[in-house]
Amino acid sequence: MAAGDALPWLEPAEDGLFRLKDDLVAAVQQTVPPACQAPVRFLLAGEISNIYKRHGQTRKVHNIVCAPDFDTVAKIQAALERIGNIRSDGRPILGLDSHDLLEIILTISPQCHLPSPAHIWTPWFAILASKSGFDFGRNAFWRPGRPPSSR
Repeated sequence: MAAGDALPWLEPAEDGLFRLKDDLVAAVQQTVPPACQAPVRFLLAGEISNIYKRHGQTRKVHNIVCAPDFDTVAKIQAALERIGNIRSDGRPILGLDSHDLLEIILTISPQCHLPSPAHIWTPWFAILASKSGFDFGRNAFWRPGRPPSSR
């Protein structure tokens, strides 16, 4: 489960995963059905709205960014704050190409992930949306002659 809004309630679990703090687990267990009371692990994740022009066409994609730890999250925030205001909304809007976002997060840590766009089929901000500006999902992250960095 991604944890973009639950950061104050999390503590490290296994490598790259987080769990609810112990003092919250009992309270949560009382509110869910018994079949749902297994341990839950969270990824540190957030959603970014990328709106930009490429080849004269406006592109609109909501991307999910995953980070392995809080230090990496802070580095991503610092890098993205140099590009735009990331604190004005729950989903920051950046005039940043999805390919460039991928390069930025991989430069910060090769353990980061941009696993997928946040939406596939919604009409405005999905990777295959009629208004997104892309005909193929891979075109958002790949450019001929310039593959994303593997750092």
